Amino acid sequence: MDEEDIKYGGLFKRAGFFNATGGRPAWNKRFFAFNKWTMMLQFWEGEEERNYKLDGFVRSVPKRSLSLLSSQLIVQPGPVQRSVFGLRYPFIITNGPAFEGRTLYLSAHTAEVRDEWIETIKESLVLLKQRQRIALMQKEIVKDEYDPAFDTVDNQHKIMIDLQNKIKEIEQKISRTHFQCKVMHDRN
Repeated sequence: MDEEDIKYGGLFKRAGFFNATGGRPAWNKRFFAFNKWTMMLQFWEGEEERNYKLDGFVRSVPKRSLSLLSSQLIVQPGPVQRSVFGLRYPFIITNGPAFEGRTLYLSAHTAEVRDEWIETIKESLVLLKQRQRIALMQKEIVKDEYDPAFDTVDNQHKIMIDLQNKIKEIEQKISRTHFQCKVMHDRN
C-alpha cells in the first residue's frame, strides 16, 4: 500500500457521536487517517498530528476506528459556521445502519481542506465500486471470440487455467480407470 492511499490530517470532530452529550455540542481537535482501500477512518487525539509531522508516522493506537464501507454512505458539506477561532467548514458523514442512524460531524479550518476530505472519501467509494465490478468480471471467463475481453491476457490466462484443470480432472479419471482395470485384471 502506498502512502498516497492514506489521507492524514487534523480536523475538528463534534462531540456526541459515540456518547450522547447534553447541551451545546463541543468541537474537539483530532488527527485523522482515512485509508482509501479499506475505507477505514481512524482518529487520535489532536497532539498526534504534531508527532506525525515530526516522525512521519503515527505512534499510538487510534482512539477510534470507523468503517465507511457501505452502499449508504453520504458525505456532504455543511454550512460555514463562526467559532471563537474563526470560521469553521463542516462536513457531514452518514452511513445508514453502519452508524446506527447517527451522523458524524467533522470540520476543517479551510474550505479547501474540507473539499479535499470530501473528494477523497467520495473517490474511495467510486474506486470500491470499480474494484467490485472488476472482481465480478474477473470471475467469469469470456468464451465469445467476438467479445473484446476475449483476447485480453487475463482472460486467456483464465482459459488456460480452466483447460489445465480439465486436463488434470481427465488424467485423474484415467488413472482411476487404469487402477480399476488393473484390480479387475489381477482378480482374474
